[in-house]
Amino acid sequence: MAPISNRNKDLIATFERALLRGDSNTLSSFHPDAPAVAAGNFNVFLSQCADLDGKHLQPAPAVSITAECIQSAAQLTMHSRTLANALTDAAHGHLQSLYNAYLAGVALLQAFVRENWAGPISLHSVSPHAEAAAFFLSVDGEDVSRPAKCLHWLRAARFILVEHVQQFVSSGASLVPWWACRVLLAHQSMLSNPTPTIQDALFYMYARFLGAHVAESRYRSAPHADSNQVPADGDDTDESDLLPFPVLEGTDTIADEEEDFVEVLQEREQDDRQLLALAYVELALAQKMFYESEQALSSLRKASRLDRIAFRVTGKMGVRTKHQTKPTAQLVARAFEIQLPDDSEMPEMQRAAFFVKLPCNVHPFREQETLSAREWPTDSSLPLPKNIPVNDEDALGFVKLINNSQTDESTVEGVQDSEDDTEEWSDLETLGTELFELTPLQQALALCNASVIRARNASHALTKEEMAPFVDFVLKGPKSRYGTSSVLQLRALMLRVTFERERGRLLERCMTQMEEVGRFVDDHLETLDIDLKYSAAAERNMFVFGSSLPPRWELKKELAISFGKIGLVKSAMEIFEELEYWDELVDCHRLIGNLGAAEHMVRKELERLDQAVLDEGVSQDDTYDLLKDTDSTRAVQKRAARRPRLLCVLGDVTRDPEYYETAWNESGHRYARAKRSLGRTCVESQKWEAAMGHFRMALDINSLFPDTWFTYGCAAMQVGDMQVAANAFTRVIQQTPDNGEAWNNLGRALHELGKKKEALTALVEAGKSRRESWRVWNNVLLLATELRSCNYMLQAMDRLIDIRGKDGVCAPPLGVVVAEVIRMSSSSDAEDKALVGPVSRRLLKVLARSTSLVSSNPSIWAAYAELHELLPSREDKQRAFECRLKQVRSLIANGQWKTEVPALRHMALACDALAKDALGTRNALNIRAASIQTKSIIEQTKQDYQENDGFQRLLQVQDALQNASESDDL
Repeated sequence: MAPISNRNKDLIATFERALLRGDSNTLSSFHPDAPAVAAGNFNVFLSQCADLDGKHLQPAPAVSITAECIQSAAQLTMHSRTLANALTDAAHGHLQSLYNAYLAGVALLQAFVRENWAGPISLHSVSPHAEAAAFFLSVDGEDVSRPAKCLHWLRAARFILVEHVQQFVSSGASLVPWWACRVLLAHQSMLSNPTPTIQDALFYMYARFLGAHVAESRYRSAPHADSNQVPADGDDTDESDLLPFPVLEGTDTIADEEEDFVEVLQEREQDDRQLLALAYVELALAQKMFYESEQALSSLRKASRLDRIAFRVTGKMGVRTKHQTKPTAQLVARAFEIQLPDDSEMPEMQRAAFFVKLPCNVHPFREQETLSAREWPTDSSLPLPKNIPVNDEDALGFVKLINNSQTDESTVEGVQDSEDDTEEWSDLETLGTELFELTPLQQALALCNASVIRARNASHALTKEEMAPFVDFVLKGPKSRYGTSSVLQLRALMLRVTFERERGRLLERCMTQMEEVGRFVDDHLETLDIDLKYSAAAERNMFVFGSSLPPRWELKKELAISFGKIGLVKSAMEIFEELEYWDELVDCHRLIGNLGAAEHMVRKELERLDQAVLDEGVSQDDTYDLLKDTDSTRAVQKRAARRPRLLCVLGDVTRDPEYYETAWNESGHRYARAKRSLGRTCVESQKWEAAMGHFRMALDINSLFPDTWFTYGCAAMQVGDMQVAANAFTRVIQQTPDNGEAWNNLGRALHELGKKKEALTALVEAGKSRRESWRVWNNVLLLATELRSCNYMLQAMDRLIDIRGKDGVCAPPLGVVVAEVIRMSSSSDAEDKALVGPVSRRLLKVLARSTSLVSSNPSIWAAYAELHELLPSREDKQRAFECRLKQVRSLIANGQWKTEVPALRHMALACDALAKDALGTRNALNIRAASIQTKSIIEQTKQDYQENDGFQRLLQVQDALQNASESDDL
């Protein structure tokens, strides 16, 4: 391969950046078809490929690459002679060959995204290659269970951009891995569940143009302790060994590939910085998809710094209803510019010169020169989804702020100094001007903030309330002078529907909004002229991966779910049947008690697949052998792609495990759902060992199933294999850290394994996720008491009192904590002595809460007195005496000391401690009160307990008090 000259490097870099930004003017000097691809006119390639047979036509090289890849997408092994020749020429410095291959892959991907996301969809007939390609796109036992269009375009794009990424990069196209990431994200969106294979490939591709740190988060990550957890007193536990980390097969693949992980985009360049910010937004959403919420937060912070924006959630006074007269505090999102030490004065027009949506043939990425001579528009000729208002006599459907136009400087200062969960700024970074209008990229950042909040918190109404201000900020985009993106508006509207669907007053708006979303994504835009139609496609494709917008059928599925929630089951079933959501359709039939119709429907679909194979002259016995042949028919491929899923659905309907076994065998032991279903069947019949075997085989194929890991762990606990259970529950919490049940079960498994300190930490994490479960906190208290961990004991007692009130007061652990404080105060260890003060202060608060709820428990008063006895001041000595006096009175009220010898001995010890505290205060009144209590007890027990040790101690106490009262020292 010839070395790449500096001139060619610069040309390729300019071409790639212009293609990502949709800059048609710049691209026109590189390739005649490049401006059309950037402008959304993908038919330049695809329309010429429709009837191309390669025999009597001589198409352009880029079109020939596209055609060959599409035609081979239905074959077992893909190939393209023209692509291979183009990449070979590109390796020798022929730039046009590189551009031909590059544009072919990008056009295929963008056309596929256009057809399956926000449109506008084309009117041409779907190629039969598409259904055949679905068979070859199955990964890790997950099938393409989506009604996607033009899947052969996706497979062809993957063949060009993913499988040949190394040849592109070697030829100087260093940003092809970004397009490869988008291909992989599109591929994952077609599958029924996340897959480890795509996960590994995706983050590897991101690392190839963002740097090795992205790969490190995937390949080198290890479990770590929660930074918010309370440390145990004096524990030297290695927190990295907190949980048994399941060792993955294989070695560290990053070790030999770090030279490939290069930061291509330069942060110091304004053009690159905007693209880099978008890349980190897409990365954050990809990490969220694969349960890496902490890494997603880190990527979000990086993107925010690159775009010089910081979001804060604060409170402002406002109203939510038309007739509300008294404003209340409302959560609102606010945006501020980040000022760095090296920032120069940046004019507003320059700051917003990128990612701006303008009318007609101007696209979201434009050069500054095209904007300087015109005013910012307030409207766009490109269509946006309609924001449906609330039709209610009282509800507004939004937060109306009081004095919204005024900026409270004191509030801004408070925001700057406040801590935020989603942003961390160094001391060198300060917040500057507040931003009331956002560019489309900043709107994408706001939506990314909402997504990360959801990923890092449990599914709860409060989580939705925290997300809502960011969504409201984005919905203001159409009024912004910078414009907005229709895709960002679609995503924001979808999120708002999920927030409001449970609120009766807003249900009508939700339903109407979902119908409007469905109409928008299905609109062919035939009323627009051809240029505007192409511009709409380019504008929508720009932020598909930066908004986490689901494909069009997922949007319609949300409408069906909304129908089901209000009882319109038949309408929901019509949508599910149209989209071939068999599982949801069966659930609807089960809901209305008509499983017979569901079974008939599935069997009819299976018969149709079988008949299609027979119509092509293929015996059903030969279908699986033909799958290994590159000339297998499309009917065979389609049947193999869809039959295992239908068999599993039939098994769900009939409750017959035989259908799961058939699906497993027919898929060549690769369809993991069949094994998961068999495992659940065994769990229902309590065949735990058999269930473990099925789950193990399913998880070996696809491990990204936290629910399956959880059930696998429960089955392991039933058979007593706690090591396997601990590993299974560890997998669950790695993927879903807010799963309180998994943390609780992990704590039990670790306790059984003898890892009590680790078990305690796991139980505390369970309590954080299930804060209202008193049983979890009771388990924490019991184990913490066993380990004598003061901080965890006090934390558990606080929570139990919060949850159960006086029923949550536990006296014995209080005595344990006091004993630990006494031990630490007399210890020579500096760490122990340092903990005495914080633990004592916290213990005093718990004791005060406990005695305010339960005033008749002598053990609590005894602990309270012992704690005050440790303190040297005169006031504490007096409090100690008062607590001892209440302890004795509580024992007297109990009455057991009159009839039981152990109770009398306890009473004698309490009186002895009371006398010592009274003498310690050197107060005659205290001594007299102690003497009266002791004398009364002696009078009531002298007839029955003359020879008892406890009674003799009482006599000694009385003598000591008598001598002290007669002394002249008082």
